[in-house]
Amino acid sequence: MTSGETPATEVVRAFLESHRTIEAVLARRYPEFSALPAVLAGVRERELGREGRTADGFTYKVHGRGCRMSDPDWRVVDIDLLPDGSEAFDPWRLEQFARSRGDDVPPRKGELIDACRELKEAGALREPETGWFGSADRQSAAQRRSWSGYARPGDGPGESDFPGPSLCSAPSP
Repeated sequence: MTSGETPATEVVRAFLESHRTIEAVLARRYPEFSALPAVLAGVRERELGREGRTADGFTYKVHGRGCRMSDPDWRVVDIDLLPDGSEAFDPWRLEQFARSRGDDVPPRKGELIDACRELKEAGALREPETGWFGSADRQSAAQRRSWSGYARPGDGPGESDFPGPSLCSAPSP
């Protein structure tokens, strides 16, 4: 934690760093991990298993409209795909991450939202839907790739194109 940084801000920064690391390792083994929509499409088309594990202990499990990933130390990063194509997380996912890395008392939901909004004001995060956040540096790439494979050229995202609920019978939390 840097000087003056709140515990909630440190959790958000650590979550983002873990996400980058886990996704990069998984992408070396599973090319679909270049973007969450590609992961969901790979599962839907049965080109990628719903769950996987690398030889060095990184794991993933696709659920509903997202993917839960972990590193060999079982730090859990869970990302969802929003209807607009944004890859995002909410305070519940940040709390799960904090608990998975051993924080006995993770920051409260309000503290996590405040930390995310401060990071949004600083340009590090974006808030595509109220209470859902994503890395600002991934916005343009995620938006460009978000619906490739789901819609015909020229079509935008729409309810019939969204793969979320059809992937899994259990809703995400």
